[in-house]
Amino acid sequence: MNVELLPAGSIRSVDVVIPLYNTKDFILEAIQSILDQTYPVNAVLVVDDGSKDGSPELVEQSFADDPRVRLLRKPHSGLSDTRNHGCRQATAEYIAFLDSDDVWEPHKLEMQMALFATSPLRPGVVYCNYSAMTADGSPLETERIIAPTLRGQIFDPLLSGNYISGSASAVVLKRELLKQVGLFDTSLKFAEDWDFWLRLAHATTFDFADQPLVRLRRHPNQMQTGHTLTRLIRQVEAQIVIWGKWQEAVARNVNAQVVIKENLNCLTTASDIAPWRLFACLREIEAMYARVRPYTFATRLYGPPFLRPLRLCITMLTYPIKRHIRKLAIKTGFRPLQFLRTARAFFTAAR
Repeated sequence: MNVELLPAGSIRSVDVVIPLYNTKDFILEAIQSILDQTYPVNAVLVVDDGSKDGSPELVEQSFADDPRVRLLRKPHSGLSDTRNHGCRQATAEYIAFLDSDDVWEPHKLEMQMALFATSPLRPGVVYCNYSAMTADGSPLETERIIAPTLRGQIFDPLLSGNYISGSASAVVLKRELLKQVGLFDTSLKFAEDWDFWLRLAHATTFDFADQPLVRLRRHPNQMQTGHTLTRLIRQVEAQIVIWGKWQEAVARNVNAQVVIKENLNCLTTASDIAPWRLFACLREIEAMYARVRPYTFATRLYGPPFLRPLRLCITMLTYPIKRHIRKLAIKTGFRPLQFLRTARAFFTAAR
């Protein structure tokens, strides 16, 4: 597909927002992948969030002769506020996002802007498939790619989880939508993009390009890495806040309720989480749904009310035991569950 073959009058201006924070090793490649697009960009808004590794100075030196690249500086305030600052400075009809450690394929914007012009869904947001790479840019074959599947009116299925493939680096949207839905929620420190996509999905339709048009870089310093259990706790706490904005819709959405139950079951069986933090989550969920389904939903989620004090007591009593067993397993290499499974298999076979 060539820009010349797009329908007459379909060439629209696009500003790209790049939040920058201490990614000196990757930022130049990210910016260059935008400038190499087969579809012209209006401006590349690199918003520095108080970097301390010299990356903003590197951007200034490397692209001083290209008026499309604009460096915006601000004190450190987090990813959401950094993206919001770039959105406020944008003047084009469309806004695209690219994280400073990711890379676009040369035809990304061309293929997505063609969907804005020709899709019968008349989308306000277009995203795309993605691939993964290591810190040095090599293909990461071991990562499971979650291909895009949602198009059209996607608000209800999106309530179950963040199914917008490719992170924010895959998304292009009409700037006029920001007046209707607002910007990224700066109070959220986790899943802030999912919250933003939900508000957009409530206001407009989505479409996607099947091709992997963005490469996501996996490296130790990015926000997505971290302890799995810690991420799950943050995920559940973010879900409580985000779903609280759509209480009526979630109360009618069976898939969203299933996701809540699965995550809570994972937390309940974990040995690293303090029981009072788990039950703080439970209380917040119960309060969130008290006005819409005070009994039916809560019962289906984690049992009838008269059993909850018993469950709390059992969890608090077994918490020190699980912690002790886990420390012992780490120290000695002994795995109690694996031992029990092996013993059970042995005696089953002996019969």
